[in-house]
Amino acid sequence: MERVKTLVYNNKRIIYIDFSNLSSYTLPEIIKVVEEAKQTIRVNPPNSVLTLTNVIGLFFNKDILEMMVQYIADNKPYVYASAIIGAEGLRKIAVNSAERFSMRDLHLFDNEKEAIEWLVAQ
Repeated sequence: MERVKTLVYNNKRIIYIDFSNLSSYTLPEIIKVVEEAKQTIRVNPPNSVLTLTNVIGLFFNKDILEMMVQYIADNKPYVYASAIIGAEGLRKIAVNSAERFSMRDLHLFDNEKEAIEWLVAQ
């Protein structure tokens, strides 16, 4: 399954990052997605990237949260707007923590369509 891909919607490029249904048991796969996303995002000009991140069913622990905070913070120079789907319950608390610690604006949406519509309007 391809977990980092580029979508084009209304002539806008969106980098889709899929962490859905991963957990600490699949830490190597989470690391692989993070590394692939870094490579995809960081070849772009500063402040130019739109990202859509899927965290539906992502189960995390302290180490994964810390890794995500660092990943999000390190992408800040490249990302213009970020949308996240699937942040409910504890995942929402984790995303809010990551947003605060990374000093990034992460916008939460209930579904992919709403998130994409918001991203292309930016």
